[in-house]
Amino acid sequence: MMRTKLILWAIMAAGAVNSAAAGSDRYAISATSVAAAISLDGVQVSQDQITFPTGVVATTQAPVLKVRSVEKLDDERLLARMECVNSNECLPFIVDIRVGLGSEAQFAAIAKNAPRSLSTTPQGSGAPAVHSGARVTLMLDGEHVHIRIPAICLQGGAPGQLIRVTGTDHRLIYQAQVIDASVVKGRLK
Repeated sequence: MMRTKLILWAIMAAGAVNSAAAGSDRYAISATSVAAAISLDGVQVSQDQITFPTGVVATTQAPVLKVRSVEKLDDERLLARMECVNSNECLPFIVDIRVGLGSEAQFAAIAKNAPRSLSTTPQGSGAPAVHSGARVTLMLDGEHVHIRIPAICLQGGAPGQLIRVTGTDHRLIYQAQVIDASVVKGRLK
């Protein structure tokens, strides 16, 4: 009986190790690959100018990235929304680009090829990106899981602010950071 329990325990432990290894097939997206994607649009940006507010991972080692939109944060920084060309490889993410004083020319050049509309509203201005009742995508990140679910905003908020959102079934309430008008991001505990 004891031997059977030990064998079952060993099988379960091996399964847990294998499932953890399978779940860790995530690769960090580097500042070099982001700078290369922005530079493809004809604007030279170095990896030293790129800052990630949070860790960003992909399911493949070298996903093809594209600029989704660009916002001017202040005279020295831009906020670029990036995504993988193949949406199955990574979730949309943001990066901070330091361009220095007098960045209007570089801002215009980066923004020219971004497929979505631009905003020059600074992040701290309080201009809401989402309103109460708006339908958004809630991205929940955990240690070994990345989930996207449809959600409804319970509060309005500007990019960077924390708001409350609920799933479409209204069973759970989440605390999430506003990324843009269609995406909010939370953390699984």
